[in-house]
Amino acid sequence: MKKIWAVIKREYLQIVRTKGFIIGTVLGPVIMSLFIVVPLVVSLVSVDRQENIGVIDASGQIFMDLDKRLDKKLKDGSRQYQLSKFKVTEDLDALKEELNQKVLAKELSSYI
Repeated sequence: MKKIWAVIKREYLQIVRTKGFIIGTVLGPVIMSLFIVVPLVVSLVSVDRQENIGVIDASGQIFMDLDKRLDKKLKDGSRQYQLSKFKVTEDLDALKEELNQKVLAKELSSYI
């Protein structure tokens, strides 16, 4: 039994002394805490400008639900997300190109 404990002790000390073990022991908790802290900080940062979002809704069912869910208010009481509904045309690629131009011209923040 003494020999088994001697082998276990030797193997444990050999593993603990490696650079990988030391780095993993230090960086593991740091990385885990970053996974907790970063989303909290991002959620606490408030945006003080209104975002204009274009919505292409071929079904006609998504826009109203999305509009209700994005009913967040800014400090001045106005809505943070202003949604604009776009009708689906026969040429969807042309509509996407038009919306891309609106995003580049800063008329829209984004579109979905």
